[in-house]
Amino acid sequence: MNDILGNLQLVDASDILLHETHEDVRLASLCQSLEQDGVLRNPPIAVQTQGGQYLIIDGAHRTQAMQMLGYDKILIQVVDRNRISIGCWEHVVPLGEWWNSLREDPLFRWETELSSEQPIAEFLEADGTRRWLYPIDDVRHLMQRLALWHRVTQAYATTVTVNRQPLGWGGLPPANTVLVRFERCTLEELETVVAAGEVMPSGVTRFEIDDRLLNVCVPLQYLKEIGGSNALHQFLDDKRNKLRYYSKSVYFCE
Repeated sequence: MNDILGNLQLVDASDILLHETHEDVRLASLCQSLEQDGVLRNPPIAVQTQGGQYLIIDGAHRTQAMQMLGYDKILIQVVDRNRISIGCWEHVVPLGEWWNSLREDPLFRWETELSSEQPIAEFLEADGTRRWLYPIDDVRHLMQRLALWHRVTQAYATTVTVNRQPLGWGGLPPANTVLVRFERCTLEELETVVAAGEVMPSGVTRFEIDDRLLNVCVPLQYLKEIGGSNALHQFLDDKRNKLRYYSKSVYFCE
C-alpha cells in the first residue's frame, strides 16, 4: 500500500497535457482556494504518453490553476493506463433560451427514435421524452464530431449552471431541466485529440481510477521554492505511515 506514494512525481508544467477545456468560474475559485489554503490537497492524476509527456485525466482545473499561479513544476499522481476506465458525465441542464436555439441549429437534425447512425448527443426531458441529435451532414471523423460536441456544450455551458451526474445514474431529470448524454471516448481517441492541439468539452469525459490518492495536502511552498524538492520528499516520506486504505465505496462531499 505504501508504494502508492511512489506514483507521485514532480514534473515540469511544460510536460503536462490537458484534454479538456475549463470552466471560468471553477478555475477562478480554485486559484483563490490554492492561494488561501497554501496546499495541494489532491494531486492531479495523469497517464504518461508514448512521447513521455503526462496527460491529465483528473484534475484539469487544479493543473491550470497552478499554472496560472506561476508554478513551473506540478505534483501529479501517475497511474497505469491499464488500471483506468473511461465513461462520461451526464449533464443536467436548466432549460432556457439555449434549448430553443439548439433545436433550431441548422447543423443538426432531431429524431425521437435511435437510428443506426451514431448521434452527437442524447437528450432526456423531465417528462421522459427522448431525443437524439444527429448532424445534418455525414460526420464520421473524430475531429469533425469533436467540433459538434463543442457546439452543443457551448450552447448552454456559458449561460447556465450544469449539474454533472455519472453515466447511467438513472431516473428522470428534474422539472424544467434536460439531461444531456454524450458518447464515450477511448483513451486513444483523447490522445489523438490532444496530439492535434485540440481539447474535449469540459466535464464530458469521466475516468474511473484504481488506487486514487486523496488528501495528501502538500504545502505549495515545496513546489515553488529553490530546494523545495528535498522538503517535498521528506514530507512524502512522513506520509507513508499515515496512509489509510478503504476497500468499500466512499461518498465524498466537495
